[in-house]
Amino acid sequence: MNITSKFDAEKSAEAIIFLAQSVPEPTFMALAKLLYFADKTSLEKYGRSITGDTYYAMRHGPVPSQCYDMMKRAKEPVSYGFHVEYEKHVIPDRPVNLNKLSKSDIKCLEKIIAAYGNYPVWQLRELSHDEAWHKAWASAGDALRVQIPIEDIVSAMDDEEDELLVFFQDTHKPERGID
Repeated sequence: MNITSKFDAEKSAEAIIFLAQSVPEPTFMALAKLLYFADKTSLEKYGRSITGDTYYAMRHGPVPSQCYDMMKRAKEPVSYGFHVEYEKHVIPDRPVNLNKLSKSDIKCLEKIIAAYGNYPVWQLRELSHDEAWHKAWASAGDALRVQIPIEDIVSAMDDEEDELLVFFQDTHKPERGID
């Protein structure tokens, strides 16, 4: 079964700002890894991701596809509430709008900042190479990236993954017409 989430651009922009204003080196790579950890934490605790983004296994670890695209576009004059300096450093243009994030989103982001916020980017890279990343990357062949299914991210979690996987499968069934 292929489980999907719906990407939330507004919430994702706020999560990027939240993280970027809270860590010493808000590079694309650091923020991508911190978003992965925050989404995994939210999946584990609340059964949903913060961003709704699709993660891809790439050489340096999991990358949230649409969040990464937002960060790349912020090099141009786009209004996400942040811009990019020095090629890949995300700089908030305003404080985070906490009204766009749920209390559980904020808890997950704060937990990740407390746990990993001061880690060097290369250590975040290594930590993000979890079972889900390894499984996807092993199937990449010559591709530069390959999607990491949510099921694999959930399966790679330590606590209660079987129950969470069943929950996802039950709540993310494709809609069917009336027979």
